[in-house]
Amino acid sequence: MQTALVIGASKGIGHGLVAQLIASGWQVTATTRDQASAKELTAMGAQVIHCDVLDENAWQTLTSQITQNFHQVFYVAGIFGPSSGSQTPPSTIDFNLVMQTNILGAMRAISALSSRITKTPDGKAGKFIFISSVMGSITESSGSMGWLYKISKAGLNMAVKAAVYDHPHIIFQLIHPGWVKTAMGGENAPITIQRSATGILNAVNALEKKHNGNFITFEGKAISW
Repeated sequence: MQTALVIGASKGIGHGLVAQLIASGWQVTATTRDQASAKELTAMGAQVIHCDVLDENAWQTLTSQITQNFHQVFYVAGIFGPSSGSQTPPSTIDFNLVMQTNILGAMRAISALSSRITKTPDGKAGKFIFISSVMGSITESSGSMGWLYKISKAGLNMAVKAAVYDHPHIIFQLIHPGWVKTAMGGENAPITIQRSATGILNAVNALEKKHNGNFITFEGKAISW
């Protein structure tokens, strides 16, 4: 049986990934911060571990509770923060919260979990997937709205790209999930959680070593840095 870990599975895309992986016969471990979502994920068939990505000690606690290695790990945790642009500087609180969630948490996850990612039963490399955003693309940038979020995703992209060189046994990938109908994306978003999760998993399953460290959409299309 193939195994997956989804970090940030309490709702939205993370929750959707857990549901589809379990439906496909995977053994899934999911992290969440609240009891209500933990009960729901457990009922779905996932092993649930409490993990707050802002807590520096959470990663040691997480790894101590993990009882197996994983063929795929997904870092989905992320927040948008204020939607203001460059005319309004972020507060120190907002800056720290967004950067620590979107970048620092991911960096700590790489250090804590890379050694727990293993080859699949058919000998293919394990995969470490990070939910990024086209808003983190410098080439595609067309405005400053949400500039704190944009900067955080650009930073995430660099963190993951840099990690490629230290972990040759893993395929790293940054994926833009689309504009999804979640708490972050809002009701006007055109893409459902199910469609996004399906696309992400299809794109991940198609990854090979030659794709290591790339930045793509949930439909598998390349995004310029």
